[in-house]
Amino acid sequence: MVSGNNGDHAVNSNKIHGKLEFSRTAEKKKEPKLGSSSKEYDVIELNAADLLAKYSHYCQVCGKGFKRDANLRMHMRAHGDEYKTTAALTNPAKTMIAALLGDKEVGSGARKYSCPQEGCRWNKKHPRFTPLKSLVCMKNHYKRSHCPKMYVCKQCEKKQFSLLSDLRTHEKHCGDLRWRCSCGTNFSRKDKLMGHVALFVGHTPIIGSASCSFTKN
Repeated sequence: MVSGNNGDHAVNSNKIHGKLEFSRTAEKKKEPKLGSSSKEYDVIELNAADLLAKYSHYCQVCGKGFKRDANLRMHMRAHGDEYKTTAALTNPAKTMIAALLGDKEVGSGARKYSCPQEGCRWNKKHPRFTPLKSLVCMKNHYKRSHCPKMYVCKQCEKKQFSLLSDLRTHEKHCGDLRWRCSCGTNFSRKDKLMGHVALFVGHTPIIGSASCSFTKN
C-alpha cells in the first residue's frame, strides 16, 4: 500500500523530461470482440510515484507543473516562437509510447493502462486482467483501491475517501435522509431504498417521507 500526500510524490525525472515516465514493460495486446475481428491496443503501466504525483507534466524551461499535457503545450508558447511550431505542439506522449514499443508509426494503436499493484484485478499479470481505458481512470482506481482514505466527511464523521472529488460528491447528499423504510432505516437516495425493499419481505416505503410518491409493480 502506498501512502502519503499526493503533492509529495512528484518525481524528479518528471521535471527533467516534462512528462510522465512510462514503464518499460509496455506491451501490445488484442482485445476480443464479437465476430472475427479484434482490436490491438498498447498496455501502459506507470509506477506508483507517477500516479500519485500532483502534476503529470512539467515545463522544461521554468519547471511549472500541469495536470494535462495540452495545458503544458499551451504554456510553452509563452517561452518563445520555437515552441509555437507544429512539431512543438504535437502530443509528446504518442512519440514516447511509440519509442518504448519499438514502433516506427506513431499512434498506431489505442492506449490502455495496467495497475502497478501486483495481485490487483487490473494488473496485467492477473489471469483475469482487464485494462483501464484512460490515465484518469488509472489514477482514480489506484487512489481508491490502494491508498489510504485521507478525506473524512465532517458531517457524518464516518465516510472516508481517497479522492477529494468523492468526498465532495458525498457531502452533497450526506444527512439528506429523504427516503424511509417501514423498518426505520433511512436512505439518501430513492433507488437505494427500493433496492432494500426488494430484498426484504414485508418492508415497504413510508408514503410521505419524500415529495415523490412510490409505485410498486
